[in-house]
Amino acid sequence: MSDTSKPRYHRAKFWQVIAFAGNDTATNASLAMVGTFFVVMLTDNLALSGLVAGLILTLARLFDGVTDPLIGTWIDNTVTRWGKFRPFMLAGSLVINLGMLLIFGGFVRFASDTMQYVWVIGCYLFYIIGYTAQTACTKSAQVQLTNDPEQRSTMGFFTSVISSLFWAAFLGFSVNYVGGFEGGFTNPTGYFHVALVSIGVNLFFTFFAVLALSEHDQPERYEQFEKSVKIKVSDSLRIITHNRAMQTLIAAAATNKLASVLQGAAAVYFYIYTVQNLDIQAKIAWLGLPGMFIGNFLAVFFARKFDRKISFLVGTWLAMIFGILIMVIRPFDPSQALLFMGLMLMVNAATALAQMNVIPMIGDVADYERWKNGRFAPGIVGTTFSLVDKLISSASGLLIGGTLAFIGYETGMEWSPKAYWAFLIIMVGVPVLGHACSIIAYIWYPINRETYEKMYAEVPHKEAHEEAVELNPAASVER
Repeated sequence: MSDTSKPRYHRAKFWQVIAFAGNDTATNASLAMVGTFFVVMLTDNLALSGLVAGLILTLARLFDGVTDPLIGTWIDNTVTRWGKFRPFMLAGSLVINLGMLLIFGGFVRFASDTMQYVWVIGCYLFYIIGYTAQTACTKSAQVQLTNDPEQRSTMGFFTSVISSLFWAAFLGFSVNYVGGFEGGFTNPTGYFHVALVSIGVNLFFTFFAVLALSEHDQPERYEQFEKSVKIKVSDSLRIITHNRAMQTLIAAAATNKLASVLQGAAAVYFYIYTVQNLDIQAKIAWLGLPGMFIGNFLAVFFARKFDRKISFLVGTWLAMIFGILIMVIRPFDPSQALLFMGLMLMVNAATALAQMNVIPMIGDVADYERWKNGRFAPGIVGTTFSLVDKLISSASGLLIGGTLAFIGYETGMEWSPKAYWAFLIIMVGVPVLGHACSIIAYIWYPINRETYEKMYAEVPHKEAHEEAVELNPAASVER
C-alpha cells in the first residue's frame, strides 16, 4: 500500500531555481520603465493632460486584467513540442520589448493630441499583451519547476533579491539620467536610452529563465493531465468563489500591490513637492538595498521556521507601522535627512519581507486548487490572481491622475502646501491603509505548514488511484 503520511516533492537543481527567479525581473524591467516614466513622459514630454494620463493607465490596466484569464486558459490547454510555458515566455518577451520601443522610442509624434492619445494607448495595449503572457509564466511555471517548500522559499528569496537589486539600480540612475538631458523630462532622448536598458535586462533574464525550465517543461510531463477537463475562462470565477486560499491571497496581496504601484508612480512628484529634494531619491534607492536584504533573509527565516503566511503578516505589520511613523513625524527637513532615510530603509525591509512570499504562495494556491478541486490549472490560477490584483491596483492610475488634477499640476509647477500633502498621502498614507486591509484579509488564509504537508502527501496518491480506476474500474471500491 502506498504511504500517504509523507509529502512527495519534486525538486529542481539549485541553479535552475535561481535562473527561473530572474523571469520576474525580466518583466519588471518594462514595468519599472512604465511605472516611473509613463505619466511623466505624457505630461512633460508630450504635454498631455495628467488626468487623461491617469485614465489611460487605469483603462489599460483593466484591459491587462481582461487578457489575464484568456492567456491563463490558453496556457493550461496548450502543450507544444517545446512544452507548455516556454513558448509564452519567449513570445511575451518579444512583444514587451517591441512595445517599449514603440512607447518610449520617440519615433512617432502627431500634431493632433487626439492622434497622439490613440497612438500611445494602442502601443501600451500591445505591450500589455506581452507583459501578461510572460508574467503569467512567472506565477504558473513554478508549479512545474518545484513544489518543495524550501525550494519555493529559496526561489521567492532570489526572485525578490534580483528584482529589488534591479529596482534600486533603475531608480538610482534612471530619474537623474533622464532629467539630466537638456530640457529635462521634456527631452525624449533620455526615455529612449533607458528603454534600451530595460530591453537588454529583459532579454538577459528571459534567456536564463527559459533555459532553467527546459528540463521540466517537456510535453511528456503533462501526459497525466491530457484527459482532464478542459480549462475554461469561466473557471476564473469558480476558482475565486470556491478557493479560500485564492480569495484571501488576492485580498491581501492586491492591496499591498496597490501600495507599491502608487509609490512607484508618485515617487518623482513626492520627492519634488513633499520631500523637496529630488537628489535624495537616488540615495534612498541605494541605501534601501541593505534593508531589502535584511527583509528577504527574515522572510526565508520566518517561512522555514513557521510558514509563508506568518512571514507575510510580519512584513505587512512592520511596513504599516513605519509608514505611520513617516506620516506622523514627517522628517523632510534637511536636518532630519538621516532619520528619513532610516525610516525609508525600514519600509523597504518590511515591504521585502512581505512581498517575497507572494509569488511562491501563488504556486501554493495552484496546488491547493489541484488538491481541493482536482484541477491542474496553474495558468488560470496565476492569471486569476493577476486579474483581480490588477483590477484593485488599477486604482493607482486614477489616484495619481486625480491628484494631479486636484492640485492643478503643470510642467515645472511651483511648490504649494496642497501639493505637499497630496503627494504625502498618495505615497505614504494610502499604502498604510492598504497594509491594514492585507492584515485583516489574511486572518482567513488556510494554507499553513500542516496543510502544505498534507496536500503534497495526498495529491500523488489520489492521482495514482484515479489512474488505476481508469485502467481497472474495480479499483474504485473504497480503500
